[in-house]
Amino acid sequence: MVGVFLAPESPWWHVRRGDKAGAKAALLRLTSPDKDPNFNADETIAMIEHTNEMEKNMSEGTRWTDLFKGTDLRRTEIVCFTWIAQTICGTNIMGYFAYFMQKAGLPTVQSFNMSMISLALGLVGTAGSWYLMQKFGRRTIHFSGGCTLFIILIIVGSCSFAGTQASNWAIGAVLIFFVFVYDFTIGPVTYSIVSEMSSTRLKAKTIVLARALYNISNIVVNVLTNYQLGDANWAWGAKTAFFWAGTCGCVVVWVYFRLPEPKGRTYGELDMLFEQRVSARKFASTQVDPYGHGRVADEKAAVGSEWKEAIPHNDADVVDPQNAAPNAVITPAVELTRQIFKTLVDVYEERIYRIVALIPAEKLREEFAQMQTSPTSRQLIYAFCAYMANFAEASTNANCGSTQSAQMDSQNCYLDKTLLSLQRDRITQLEHRSVYTSFFLYGAYAGRDDYRQAWFYLREATTLFMMLKDEDRDWFDMKTRKRLFWILVVSERNRPITLSVTSSSYPLDGHDDLGLLHLASVFRPLDEVFFAVWNGAAQNCSKEWLIQLENDVRTALPTDLELSNEEIANARISQFWLQIKLWELFPRFGFLSTESVYDCLTFRYPILVGKDLTILSMKLPIQSLQIHGVGMTEKVFDIACALADVLHFVPQSASHAELSPPDYLTQLMLLIAKLPGGSSKFIPLLLAKVNELLPDLLEHVCEAIQMPIPTNHNPMSPDTRFVYEEEVGRGLHADLRRTF
Repeated sequence: MVGVFLAPESPWWHVRRGDKAGAKAALLRLTSPDKDPNFNADETIAMIEHTNEMEKNMSEGTRWTDLFKGTDLRRTEIVCFTWIAQTICGTNIMGYFAYFMQKAGLPTVQSFNMSMISLALGLVGTAGSWYLMQKFGRRTIHFSGGCTLFIILIIVGSCSFAGTQASNWAIGAVLIFFVFVYDFTIGPVTYSIVSEMSSTRLKAKTIVLARALYNISNIVVNVLTNYQLGDANWAWGAKTAFFWAGTCGCVVVWVYFRLPEPKGRTYGELDMLFEQRVSARKFASTQVDPYGHGRVADEKAAVGSEWKEAIPHNDADVVDPQNAAPNAVITPAVELTRQIFKTLVDVYEERIYRIVALIPAEKLREEFAQMQTSPTSRQLIYAFCAYMANFAEASTNANCGSTQSAQMDSQNCYLDKTLLSLQRDRITQLEHRSVYTSFFLYGAYAGRDDYRQAWFYLREATTLFMMLKDEDRDWFDMKTRKRLFWILVVSERNRPITLSVTSSSYPLDGHDDLGLLHLASVFRPLDEVFFAVWNGAAQNCSKEWLIQLENDVRTALPTDLELSNEEIANARISQFWLQIKLWELFPRFGFLSTESVYDCLTFRYPILVGKDLTILSMKLPIQSLQIHGVGMTEKVFDIACALADVLHFVPQSASHAELSPPDYLTQLMLLIAKLPGGSSKFIPLLLAKVNELLPDLLEHVCEAIQMPIPTNHNPMSPDTRFVYEEEVGRGLHADLRRTF
């Protein structure tokens, strides 16, 4: 009890609660940094956060039902049966050792003495298992132990037929060896397997369920044993060993086919192996990169073979990995011509770099020239191409084929080539290119609406950035590092954050990075405390704190921005979007009222933001918004959704002299229809919301955006309804109704 009281909480538990300081303190208590001079607590915390986010990707939620979904079903089976195996492999004989020996024919005193000897050897076996688990795998130990116990039980049962004094002593001696083998193998290794096989997010629930099943099986086994050994019942005596040899044999078969080998694996690697449904017998030999897409070595070889057969070659114009240096990692031949790459870089330099200064175009050209000899350069360039395929001009002019369908699949083409080229050493031999590769993959997946995978790679990029040393490498100087830091900060500020912003964070150059400086100032007030509240990890916050936070975001930008139209659109609309996201917390905590000196405490706040956004969209050319891709569409969509929610509660007066709140909603929908993905995805969702909350406004809106009026009151199919609930939801509307 004293030891439990003094033991620190798990760093994993602190990370899931958003308490990085607590996680670091717990980690330092659980480790001995003096024994490893290279130990870095911050890097370990970042790895824990990365693994936790990866598991969220694979299985959202931590409900009891999640134990039986997806990859967690297999993990639940392994943990539960591993613990049940302890009770059905014949170990009940140990609990009834003295009684069993008496029934086998030994005197009472000698039975007790043999029992004491077995317990002493069991203690020796348990101590010896500590050494054994360092040298051999869990699966090997469990399987070998099960096979040995099976043989011992067969011997015990066979000796019972002799019925002599010598056979009784032989049974006693063999059972003592049984106790030693159990405590040397299956007994202690079970606890290691149970803790390693469950996902970290579901570990507590998995272990609770498994232990409950263990207790139930123990009850059944004890009842059976009493019947088997009792003179008034079955009176099997030593022949009972045959029955438990049968159950032990079942355990051995299950272990061979179902129990994986976790030794030497991180939690992240185990997650990827389970996600890829790798056979239990291949866990130990399968190579997997927890920072990559999760493709295993065999799959890479198979897909690579398909690419070699399917993709045509042009030796004069194609980067040919076959001519790479001997130490380079050979990847499938690809049709990335110099002309395609030049087109992509030109588009990037013209449209992207002047807004978000990621990598200078001339440095990208240098990396392209090194693709044949540098695996990390090859990964970077492929990821860059996948990222650039988000933009219409790039997709049209630079694609993987000549047909229209090939143009539509250009992003998939570049993504596949990137994932095929990912190598484990991009993590073990960390460098700046790996961070950019992960960030470009984030942008590529976000552009195709695969946000789970996108956020995985964003978390990977931030984790790798934190692990980088503070030193110049090639073109990655301090100025570039500062830019990348703030780009990552801004990008992850609507998810649980990895990069903390403090007064000592990298300062930006006010002249060269003015656009990024303004954008960062909008996101700077959002710290870990805010995200703990936003994500529900913290249940309490004060009205005054929220009011101050809203004021900090609303006043973060000057009235006049001396920036390009594209930079203004990015900064202003990001600011409006954050204002709405902050305001959504006010009704959640019941802080709204019909009238207040603070606009953020009233229902009309989204109307004011919608008005400002409408005016801004009229002043800026539509191209300045379209250039930002579907991310810009989503921000405008969120603002329009909030506006539709409040219009249901705020009475409106029609006026032909000026724009009214319903007109703001109509204008925002017109804007969304012109943005990437707007007309195909977001407008139908908004129409569904208007039809549900503002049916009288539906005809006017459909006429304005030139969309057909739905012919029934619920135009959504079941699939559309699911997407609607995912994207729109009813959380804000429910909070407003409760407050109103």
